[in-house]
Amino acid sequence: MNAIDHELAEKFRRLSVQHRRALDQASLKTGLCRSQHHLLMSVSRMRLSSQKELAARLDLTPAAVTQSLKKLEKGGYVRRVTDPSDNRCHQIDLSEKGEAVLRQSIEIFHRVDTEMFAHCSAEEKQILLRCLDKMYESLLAGNVPAGSKEETP
Repeated sequence: MNAIDHELAEKFRRLSVQHRRALDQASLKTGLCRSQHHLLMSVSRMRLSSQKELAARLDLTPAAVTQSLKKLEKGGYVRRVTDPSDNRCHQIDLSEKGEAVLRQSIEIFHRVDTEMFAHCSAEEKQILLRCLDKMYESLLAGNVPAGSKEETP
């Protein structure tokens, strides 16, 4: 790896960590952590999905999704709905409380992302977008293992 590649990779890692910290800090105001917000957003996009479907979509283990959903259900953010075609299966949906926090989450994520790009021109954003696409494609084409299962969302 040459010096510029190393510096770019290091800045990319630092940016990722700082972005995560900013989201974590902003998310604390809602009483949920960033990963719980992420799961709520996924439930919103995949209304009435099973835990197994959510886990597959998020590339997480079913056990990790089960644990997170239990916490969200206990807090009143999600609810389980019996599948009308199979009483043994439950689907996950947002409660009214979950809907309200989801709206806050979207605003928080949008604000942090807007702040992150505040000093970039439209042209710089387009260049970055193309570079990121190329980086992603390079990793997909290389010998880097694809999305390994994380333990928690």
